[in-house]
Amino acid sequence: MLILLSVIFLMGCTSAPTGKGDEGGEEIDLLDMEFFIYQINGITQKGENPMLCTAGTDRADMALARIAQIEEDLNCKLTITYKEHTEGVKDLYSAAAVLRHVADVVLSENLDNIYDLLKEELLYDLLQVNDVLEYGSETFDIYGKPEYLEGFMHNGGLFAVGPFAHPGYQLHKGIFLLADVDMISEYAGLDIREAYEKKAWTWSMFENIAVNCTQIEGDTVKVYGGAFEASTFIKQAMGSNGYSAVSKDANGQYVNNSMSTNVINALDWCRDIMTNYSDNIIFEKRAALTQRFVDNGVAMISLSGRYVANDVCYKKNNFSLLPFPTGPMGTHGEYSGEGGSYQGISIYNYTEDPSVIAYIIKAYCQPFDQYPDRQSLIGYYDGMLWDERDASILFESACIGRYDYQAAGGGKIASGAATKLLSMSSAQIIESYSDQMEAVYEEWIIPNSELIDELNNR
Repeated sequence: MLILLSVIFLMGCTSAPTGKGDEGGEEIDLLDMEFFIYQINGITQKGENPMLCTAGTDRADMALARIAQIEEDLNCKLTITYKEHTEGVKDLYSAAAVLRHVADVVLSENLDNIYDLLKEELLYDLLQVNDVLEYGSETFDIYGKPEYLEGFMHNGGLFAVGPFAHPGYQLHKGIFLLADVDMISEYAGLDIREAYEKKAWTWSMFENIAVNCTQIEGDTVKVYGGAFEASTFIKQAMGSNGYSAVSKDANGQYVNNSMSTNVINALDWCRDIMTNYSDNIIFEKRAALTQRFVDNGVAMISLSGRYVANDVCYKKNNFSLLPFPTGPMGTHGEYSGEGGSYQGISIYNYTEDPSVIAYIIKAYCQPFDQYPDRQSLIGYYDGMLWDERDASILFESACIGRYDYQAAGGGKIASGAATKLLSMSSAQIIESYSDQMEAVYEEWIIPNSELIDELNNR
């Protein structure tokens, strides 16, 4: 049956037709209507990169082809409006204030922008149109698991999903430890990938590598064992030491876990690294440590996935992609990680009919013919990463890494510790942020954890 969706607009019909190509579904005709995809670029991304894919790349070509296919299948016109970082958020604020229609789909490269928009109620709860999206265990590989989407949740709602089945998208979640495989093999006598596979990748091994790979000539360190941003290093240490943002009490209720011994132990270790390994490990800004790694001046760094793709791939030979080493209170393969700066696709709260826009998002997020499953997506990284095991670790991190609520203030302990570790005890640092952390837990972390449980059980 052919459904003319103009009837939906005029009558407010709540029926939920399915898109062309769905088995047994009804065809949709959007009557050549125009819909606006409002794309907010990230801090480092400028210009017209279609659907946040770098212009001129295979990913951009696939994105444009998918847009054209949606236009043909649904008989509509999709126009991408490009906005730069904070400018895009401000423009949506202004448009909403006067009910000016500027967007139907909102696509953001930066989670912080989505956080700002959902706080101001400018994004629509996608669970209200889940009869269209069909988000559930059978579609986690398309939109991302609930843990992946944690940063898009608030007050029991889910305000964005990701095209998780698209090649290259997985790099936008998480922060990885990058290791110079050849340098570590030569100076530390280790196969770092093999060590990870054997569950020997621990804080102790990290320390040994940092010491053995340090190369000093006279009074000058020519090659450091490691280079990190201090707050990122601390967050990763907390996550790798068995710290989970929440735990359940005897009654099965979620409680604040930020005062756990796992956190104190991690902060103590970070203090020891900063105090006793200053000749081996340097703490500096991202751009500096990235260049140092590319120039073979350091054995290990931590870097957000998007910077791995932009600043390291194709520039550095034989580097491995790893999670942070496991701490003494942690378990191999179980770590909270960090959300990073991952992309989200949302429905603008002032679009005429959210259910119609849900069809567009659903169609866009479907796998490409060239990459129909996880194994083929891992194959996409063959030309970007040096070992298939690195791609597997990338997917593993994307699936289990939990968001750190940086935008909501959840990173206060790590960022504060970065400057206070040498002057305050670990317990004092945690206590100094206890009120702020409790507020984040009450508004964000605990409700979202409950929603994650609900979505995983659907």
